Amino acid sequence: MPRGRNLGAIHAVIGKAVETLTPAQLQWQSTPAGNTIGMLLTHIACAEVQFIQMYVQGDKEEHIRDVLGIGFEEEGMPLEPGAHPPAALADKDVTYFAGLLAKALAHSNAALRKLTLADFERRTVIDRPNGDQRVFNLRWLLFHAVEHAAAHFGQIQTLKRLSGEAGIS
Repeated sequence: MPRGRNLGAIHAVIGKAVETLTPAQLQWQSTPAGNTIGMLLTHIACAEVQFIQMYVQGDKEEHIRDVLGIGFEEEGMPLEPGAHPPAALADKDVTYFAGLLAKALAHSNAALRKLTLADFERRTVIDRPNGDQRVFNLRWLLFHAVEHAAAHFGQIQTLKRLSGEAGIS
């Protein structure tokens, strides 16, 4: 059984939902400083790569740009009050965002193929800014990666509906 099967499934659902969107729909903001669909797609890809790099591969620092050619700096989340979407994502079409998701999934699958089933129980400790520690295993991390993408998929679906109601095409 492929270890990244659920990641692949959520990527497929997201890809199907956005495949016909125009650049205008991908960069439309429902409110000033609101996320765009393009920003959410970029964030999903960046976060997934970060999860894999730091918690599966054990890298001390993320290097998302090496995988995606873009990083958290360009995704724009969260935007400052009244801010517009990041220039790095302006006028990008759905092929660009589908490419980010495909690169993220390929990176995830390559890393996950190297794991044994016992590796999924490996514990990771994260020091939180407030001084607390968070402890989880890789099994939970993969669940969270799918959960994270699915939560943002809900936002994407809402923005699709709102952009249609606003006459954006």
